[in-house]
This record gives sequence, structure tokens and C-alpha cells, in this order.
Amino acid sequence: MTATLTVALISFNEESNIARTLESVSSIADEIVVVDSYSTDKTREIAESYGAKVVSHAWSGFTEQKNFLFSLCSKDFILNLDCDEVVTEDLAKEIKAMLEQPKFAGYRIPMRTFYMGKLLKYAWYAEKFRLVKRSAHPIWRGGDIHEKLNVEGEIGRLKQGLVHYSYADIEDHYTRTVKYARLGAMKKFKAGKKFHYHSLILNPGFAFIKSYFLQKGVLDGLPGFVVACSSWLAAFLKYLFLYELQHKK
Repeated sequence: MTATLTVALISFNEESNIARTLESVSSIADEIVVVDSYSTDKTREIAESYGAKVVSHAWSGFTEQKNFLFSLCSKDFILNLDCDEVVTEDLAKEIKAMLEQPKFAGYRIPMRTFYMGKLLKYAWYAEKFRLVKRSAHPIWRGGDIHEKLNVEGEIGRLKQGLVHYSYADIEDHYTRTVKYARLGAMKKFKAGKKFHYHSLILNPGFAFIKSYFLQKGVLDGLPGFVVACSSWLAAFLKYLFLYELQHKK
């Protein structure tokens, strides 16, 4: 018997993205569940137009919000997406085939990013653990950023991937880079990590080298360079914010 699939999303003011995402899963979703943090735009109406069950829930952090989302899902497998991620046609076909005969408790999915008008081949390439069997007791753990999904059982990989429509423009990208750097600093501060000058000097350089050379962002042209610069900035600001937090204390 073919396994069934819930597509699950958390949202807040995603009217510019969510239709594209839901359209991409329309051929594979037996159920769509959206936990919305009281959007003030048309996110809810758009989601409901695709047959989604939309539940309003005050923002409680990524981990708590996603675990609440999972509690509302009723099908055999859950595909957890962000509202700016799109399932390609090839990935939809692969998921359909997997549901015919599942072999694992969950699956990692390759993801590439569309940025500055181009689908990047190397920069920001990642494998995302987003497809899980509900009976494998999936649960999100972690803090405000870098939450991690855990399941009971063996994890497999799919070959086809997601496309991440990451940022509206460069200003949006760098504004969020600052935001996430501050969150990263707060996480270190709460964990008792101390500021060191060598981290402020060396770690940003390592971040640039990793993104631009080791992960081959150089082959993505100008967008790859811009991504590497944002990696440098994120690391630099994270430790600078940590310095600020410790001195405020």
C-alpha cells in the first residue's frame, strides 16, 4: 500500500512565496498543514486556496513551532518545507516512487539556492533532512537557530532536490545576515562562550575561504563571491556582537 504524505510549513507574512511552494507539491501532497504566526498579509488565504489546513499559533521559536506543526500532521510521511523552498518536478517524481516502497525512517534532500537571478551550483549547496516517517517519532531539537531534526531509525538520501528562493534582493540578504549573526552571538553568550580577539580575526577569514574555495563558490561567479563575503561578515559580526553582550553584562 502506498504511503501517504503531509506537506508541513510554518509561516509569517509569506504571500510572496507560499503559492510557488504549494504549487510545487500539489501533485504529491495528501495533506497540507500550515502553522501561521498571525500573518497580516494574504498568507492564510493563499494557503487555504491550495486546500491547506491553517492553524494560527503565536511564535514560540523555530524548534517549538515546528514540533507543534508536526503534532498536527496525520499522514505516513511528513515533508517539512520553508515557504521559500520549491520541490522540483524530478524530486516530486522521486518522492512518489519512494512512497510506493519506503526503505528508511527519513530522507535527506539536496538543495540549491536561486540568488541574484541564478541557480547556484556550489555556493550554499546543502543536504536538508526534511522528509520523515511520522511513526519514527520525528522531533526538532535546538535553539533559536540551527535547529536539528531527529528520528528513530536509519536515514536515506534522495537524488533530486529542492530549490531555495533565498532572498528578495541583496539588501534583504545582508539585513538577515546581521540578524542571524546576532542570534548566533546570543546563543554563544547563553552557553557561556567567551569572546577572544583571535576568533574575531581568524574565523571570518576561514568562513570566506570555506565558502569561496573549499565549497567552490568561485565557480558560481559574482553571486558566489557575494555569498562568501556574507559568510565573512556573518562570522565577524557574530563575535563582535558576543563582545558587545559580554561588555554590556
